[in-house]
Amino acid sequence: MQKVILFFTLLIVISSCNYKLLVSKDRIYTKRTGYLVFFNNQKYFFPVKHIDGNHFFTSKINNPGHLVSFDRDEAAFSYAAEKYTIDYEYLNNGEKIFVRDTVRILPVEIGSIPDGFKSKQGLPGDFIIKYDNKVKRLKYYVTNNESVWNVYTILPEDGKDVEEYYNKYGPEEPRMR
Repeated sequence: MQKVILFFTLLIVISSCNYKLLVSKDRIYTKRTGYLVFFNNQKYFFPVKHIDGNHFFTSKINNPGHLVSFDRDEAAFSYAAEKYTIDYEYLNNGEKIFVRDTVRILPVEIGSIPDGFKSKQGLPGDFIIKYDNKVKRLKYYVTNNESVWNVYTILPEDGKDVEEYYNKYGPEEPRMR
């Protein structure tokens, strides 16, 4: 009898140490750092563990990214993002060519929870860009099964740019720079 009581007590102690075991997976809030990329009216998120500056083109991105959607503060984050001129691979009549365009990149921390109503990750896509004569191939999923709750800038100067945006335009006017 003592062994049974000891076993159940030990089981309760071990399982209570990790709250994720006791909570439904639909209710776990996760935070990840990475780069938010604004391109062609889309927002891509590429996770990176350690960010010490806006070094997207020299960072090693191992995990695939995904399209994200959030409405709040989108214009302010786009305003704070650093703008780069790139060449991206475009399919034109069956031929792959590089087309010159601009992209905005911002190091962020994204907080999200799984969304039970969204579909699972969709088909993977490739985002192939050339910057400084170096080609970078990024994989991403076209859908995401998470709901973005919060987005925060990581670098202090980006936070100041977001604040400058609100001082300049206010929260009511969504404008892009």
